[in-house]
Amino acid sequence: MWSWLDSVEAVSTASSIARWIGVIVAIAILVFGHRLSTLQSRAKAIERQAADEKITAARTQAEEANKIVAALEAKGQPRSLTPEQGQSLRDAIITEFSGGLNVPIVIASKIFDPECENYARQIHGALPIPPESMGLTPLGAFTFQGIRIFPVGEMATKPTEGVCRAFQAAGIPFSTEPYQSTSSPIQPEVGIYIFVGCK
Repeated sequence: MWSWLDSVEAVSTASSIARWIGVIVAIAILVFGHRLSTLQSRAKAIERQAADEKITAARTQAEEANKIVAALEAKGQPRSLTPEQGQSLRDAIITEFSGGLNVPIVIASKIFDPECENYARQIHGALPIPPESMGLTPLGAFTFQGIRIFPVGEMATKPTEGVCRAFQAAGIPFSTEPYQSTSSPIQPEVGIYIFVGCK
C-alpha cells in the first residue's frame, strides 16, 4: 500500500532527478554556448581574413595600375638631360679630352621630330667642345630608337671610346651600333657621330 513515506521518497527521487537534469541541461547549455562562441569567433576570423585578403589584392592591383599609368606618362614625356647628367657629361668629356680633340663630333637628330631635335640640342649644349670641332644637324628619317655613338674613320675610334665612357658616366643610355644612310653618305668621312633617334 502506498504510504506517505513512499510519497516523500518519490518526491525526493523526482526532485533529485530534476536537479540532475537541470545540471545536465546547464552543462549542455554552457558547452553549446562555448562551442557556439568558438564557432562565431572562427567565422569572424575567417571573414576578417577574407576581407584583409581582398584589401591586399585591391591595393596590389592599385599599385600595379599606378605603375602602368606612370610608365605610360613617362613614355609620353620628352627626353631631357637632368642638370646632374649634363654636368657629369661635361666633366667626363673634359677629363677624356684634356689633351684636346683631333676629330670632329657630329650630333645628328631625326629630321622633322621636335623631341629628337630638342634632346640632341641638350646633348650638344652639354659637351664642352669648341664650335669648330662640333656640328649639330637634323639629318634624315631615322627609324631606330635611342642614341647611337659610333666612329667613322680609323682616327675616330679611340676618341669615340672616350665619348662612350663619358655618356656611361652620365648615365645616358646609348648603342654603339653604326648607322649608315642608304640615301646619302655620312659627311665628314672622319669623326665621332652621335645620332639621336626617336624615343
